[in-house]
Order: sequence, then C-alpha cells, then structure tokens
Amino acid sequence: MPRMLSLTGAVLSLPICALALAQADPQLSEIRVDELGVDLNEYVEIMGAPGQYLDGYWYVVIGDNDFAFPPLQNGMVEVAIPLTGIIPASGYFVLAEASFTLGVADQYATFNLESPDNTTHLLVTNFSGSVGMDLDTNDDGTLDLTPWAAITDGVSFVDVINPDGVNADFYYYEAHTVGPTFTGSPAAAFRCLSDGTWTPMGDDPSSDTPHAANPDCGGAGGEFQLAEIRIDQQSTDNDEYVEITGMPGASLAGITLVAIGDVTPTGLPSDLQGRIESITDLSLATIQADGRLLVAEPTFTMGVADYTTAAGELNFENTDNVSFFLVSGFSGLMDEDLDADDNGVFDYVPWTNVFDEVAIVGLDTTLVYASSVVGPDGNYTPGQIARCETTLEWKIGPFNTTAGGDTAGEVNLACDAYPVLECGEATAGACDQVHPGPYCSDANCCTAVCSVDATCCSTGWDQACVDQAAISCGGATTVCDQGDVFFNEIRIDQTGTDLDEYIEIGGAPGTALTGFTIIVIGDGAGGSGVIERAFSLAAATIPEDGTLLIGNTGMVLGTPDVSSGVASNWLENSDNLTFFLVTGSTAVVLTDLDTNDDGVLDIIPWTAIVDEVAMIESATIPPTGTEWAYSDQQVGPDTIYVPGHVWRCQDSGCWNIGLFDPLAGSDTAGLANLDCEEPSCAADLDNSGVVDGQDLAVVLSSWGEALGDIDQNGQVDGADLAALLGSWGVCP
Repeated sequence: MPRMLSLTGAVLSLPICALALAQADPQLSEIRVDELGVDLNEYVEIMGAPGQYLDGYWYVVIGDNDFAFPPLQNGMVEVAIPLTGIIPASGYFVLAEASFTLGVADQYATFNLESPDNTTHLLVTNFSGSVGMDLDTNDDGTLDLTPWAAITDGVSFVDVINPDGVNADFYYYEAHTVGPTFTGSPAAAFRCLSDGTWTPMGDDPSSDTPHAANPDCGGAGGEFQLAEIRIDQQSTDNDEYVEITGMPGASLAGITLVAIGDVTPTGLPSDLQGRIESITDLSLATIQADGRLLVAEPTFTMGVADYTTAAGELNFENTDNVSFFLVSGFSGLMDEDLDADDNGVFDYVPWTNVFDEVAIVGLDTTLVYASSVVGPDGNYTPGQIARCETTLEWKIGPFNTTAGGDTAGEVNLACDAYPVLECGEATAGACDQVHPGPYCSDANCCTAVCSVDATCCSTGWDQACVDQAAISCGGATTVCDQGDVFFNEIRIDQTGTDLDEYIEIGGAPGTALTGFTIIVIGDGAGGSGVIERAFSLAAATIPEDGTLLIGNTGMVLGTPDVSSGVASNWLENSDNLTFFLVTGSTAVVLTDLDTNDDGVLDIIPWTAIVDEVAMIESATIPPTGTEWAYSDQQVGPDTIYVPGHVWRCQDSGCWNIGLFDPLAGSDTAGLANLDCEEPSCAADLDNSGVVDGQDLAVVLSSWGEALGDIDQNGQVDGADLAALLGSWGVCP
C-alpha cells in the first residue's frame, strides 16, 4: 500500500508538459505544398488534443538532392523543423511561412516544400539529423538512417506510384499516401475526418481549412447516390457523363467513382475479369444547390457540367458489362485486378466505404460485381440509365442523345415516362402502321423515313410516315423454310479479332455436296453486287451429326470440317451481306453481278439456288451506308448493326439473331442448334414470372458454379446462357 501511494504521488507531481506527452500523439492533418502563382501559403496543419505540448516533435520532409546525379539523389532531408508551442483550443496547430495569408499561424518558419515530386512528410520525435542528410545511403528505396526516436505519423505525396529511383524519386512512408492526381503529386491534401484517409486538394487555397475541422469525406449526412449515367451514344462518345445526388453543398472530398470490367492490360491475356477500367477522383467537386452534381468531359455538348474531368477520363467501356462503385478511401490503381480467380467475387476492395453501386449489363460474359443490375437493352448494353424520379428505380434510357430521355443536371424523368421513345425502341410502334407517337421500332427504317420527313420523329407516325416507310424500307421477313441442304448457322463478326467466322451447312448425314458452292455477295470496286467469296464444297460430305462446319483455321469455337484457308477475317462485316448456296456455279471472285447497282442481279453465274439468306445492316431502299441485299430472306438488322451471328432454330428452322460475343454461348458451331418452341421457365431464377435482367445477372455472376445452372449439368456455362436468352420475357 505505501508503494502504491508513492507512485500515485509521483504521478500527481509530474509537470504539465509530461502529462501532455502522455496523451495520444498528434497527427498530420492538412498540408499545402503548391498553389496558383507564388507559393505564399505553404503550411502544415497538425491536429491533437487542445493544450497538448509539441516540444520534442519535429516536422521532417524527405525528398531529393537536386545537385546529385540519379540515383544518388534519393532520401535527402529537405525540411526539418522543431515544433514549439501547444495545440490551440480548436485542436489544430498551423506551421506556416511568414507570407501565410490564410489566417494567423501558431508557428512561423522558413521552408520550401517541393512539388510536383515524390516526397515523404513525417512527424517524428527527438530528431537528431539535419537538412541535407542522406537517409537512403545506397539509394534502394529503404531508409538506412533514421535519426529520430519514433515516427508518430506520416504521409507521402506521390507523383509516380512505382518509382525506380532514377526517373522518379523514392518515397518512404506507405501507410498513408495521397496522389497522384492528373497533374502529378497533389498541390495540397488533407486527412478525412470520418475515416482518416488522405485526399488531394487543388492548387487554389481558398477552400483550405487551416485551424478548422476537415471535411468528413462523406458530405453532409454522408450519403451520395448515383442518379444517371451515360456510357454510349450514336457516333463518337462525346457525352459520357455521371450524375450524383446528395445534400446541397456537400463536399465530395475523398469520393471516387470506379468502374470495374474486363480491361486487358498490355502484355496480359484477354478477358480478364474484375479489373479497374476507370477512376474518377471527385475530391474537388461539390453537390450543387439543387442537390445534384453533373460530371462530364470537356467534350460534353448536352449542357454545362458542374465538374469537368480531364479529357478522356470518363472513357467508359460499352458493349460490355460494367460495374460502377461510388466509394471513399480509394487507394486502387488502373488495371488493378480485384478478382484474381475470376469467380465473380472481389478478393479485396481498395476502398473503405461504398455509397452506391450499379452494373450496366448486356448479353456479355463479363462478370457483374454490383448489387443493382440494369439491362440488357435488347441485345445490347444500355447506353444510358437513370433513376426515375418517383420511385428511384433504375430505368434504361435511350441510346440516342437526341431522343429527349437524358436529364443531365436536372430532375430525372418520372417512372411512367419510360421507355423513352426513339428510333428502334420496341414500344415505338410498327413502321408500317399509324400510331400517335413519333418514331417506329425498326431503327434503320425509322432513320430513313425521318431523313425524308422529320415530323415522323418529332410529332407522330401518321399515314404519310407509313407511306414513306413503304418506299424507304425493305421487307425483311421471318425466314423458316429450309430444304434438304441449307444454311444452318453463320458468324461474320465478333469481339476482338475475327477468329471464329464460319458457315455451317445442315442436311442429312452422308449427303455428298459435289457440285455445291457457297457464294457471298457484298461490294467491291464495281459497287454493290460483287462476289466476295466463291467456295466450292465439291470434296465435302455432311458428317454424321448433320452439320458441316466451314471455318477459319484459327477458330476456337470448334474444329472445322472444311477449312476456309485463312486464320481470320474470311467474311466481311459491317455491311449487308448475301449468302447463296448454289449448284452449277461458274462464279469468279470479284465479278460484279449488279452492273448498274440497282439492287437486281444482272448476271447469274449458277444454275440453281439451293438456299439463301441475307444478313442486314440497313433494310432501307436504297440501303443506307451499305450495299444492296439480293435475297428476300433477310435476318437483321440487330438494332442499327448487321448481326454478328445468325442461327436457325433446330425445331422450326426459323432464323434468329445470335449474340455478338462468341464466348457468350449462343454459338453451336459444328453441333445441333437449339430448339426455340415451348420455352421453359427454368430460366426464371428469381421466380418473378419473367425471364429478365435479374436472371441474367444471376447467370453471369455464377459462371462456373452450380447456382443458376438452368440445364442441370453441374455448372453455369454457355448452354445456360443460351437457354436463358431463348426463354426471355414473360413465362408461359
């Protein structure tokens, strides 16, 4: 008992400065190293308990020796200042130069903080070194000398993330880093009040908060929400944008928009999942007075952005599935792989908090990581999505920016305003029927008609529009008839290099194809009607499975029964293309069969047509931006594009438009095709009564696993995706 009393007495007799040092160590809070014009306001803010003494603490900056040749410049002490005084009542102590204009500093000193460069800012105790001392004597990125008792806090301002010590200086504190920004290392940065992460500030010090609490990096109330996103449009993607909602005046300091997809970094294999494709730092943005923030690139033409990014920063991928996350505390890198085993689950996340997330999906195999899923839009990834105003549900907007569905920077449309009508919208009405609204459901026909009569796309689709459609638009038909030998499946285009172009011929097993020739008619020097391919099947026989596969030598979807003779790019894409299966051919490649380009063949170098089909990009008459098609049996267009893949139903013989990506699973090259009649609702995985985007999301996120296995073969694969697409819509 006397000993305990003695200890108590010793504690009570300690001087006040000793009590202060017994408190938690102070921390770096805000640092400015650069500004517009002359650097008058370089300063360091330190936060701690009010009344806490700073005697024994030093502010030390490690940078480079400007007079040494690389790599000998690394690890030099540029600044070393002993701190004096106490933390004021605000809890924030400011060390600044005499030229400081942002208030009255607690301590003044002469120092010069370097920028832009990799620099290390430390708060240490009992420093025994000096300015100019080399702490990395062998210049390997590791400190060899540590002339202090302890590092109590630190942050590295980063200009180059992975320095080599020659072209970029090393930095020496990795627990906290900030930068790089678009211009290099940050001009200033602060520690977020909410989670302690560091976030960059711009070169204008007017928004700095010396002697005051920093932003919490979560805004007022800490809530932000994605409200509207455009990733694609007609022509060049100048108008990609993101709209975010939140409390008016809330700072987005520390907030980052991250897009996750399947980017392929240089030198790495393709189709890598879970990679960071886009990073948009929103730290300098603020929610506007109407509760919205419009973020866009300098090319934006649909209004005035509240926050303009660097050129090319909002380069969102389209035609693929993309997952968007609005996060704080972000520390990731472009191309970083967050799903190394490609199982659809993040192995780790380089952020501390998620405010909102959404995935925009099409009929693609890229894995989905967000909990909210929007799409597909027909066979494609939506170009624009928005939360409708009344219920905040995500809705698919128009692909065309002129359709009136975008409300960038303004109140979003009401939920009953969707779908927004545009050329090609399924609910727009048939082109050959009068309807009160503008546009019609065939994108190419609609465009052709409106180029003649603009009121058809602004006022309504009246009888004059129907009459014009009869003139401008071709008559693509549903093709189901097939003979004893027939075209069964064709692919002319795909994602990446066209390795998997092929033509599949169906017929009775053992049928000899002596005298049969495939003729492909497109365009050439003579205009429309030029023979692009004339492929004899004289040596071929229909195999036992009833399908003859003619394909590239480099194809990966199957093994050709007959080689096309090339590794890729056998068949033209992005045009109308007509396929004839004929007998008695005398055709010669590059012969012009439509000498006056009127859409009628003037020369017929065969005796009989066994089967025919045209893959259509434009069915307008005359065709828009492409050549004529020479068959009444037509498949396409696929919205505004020629189909990349077409196939016949095994049961009915009707032609279908397949998926553009051959890895998505609709191809059955060299095998029997799928049946199409009496669709099953086994694909209604969420039991909603409708096979839709929610079910698609389950399949894509469960790839290779048992969950979502529609055909019950033990794992989710291409067959399940094909079964789902074949059952799309309301369950019977």
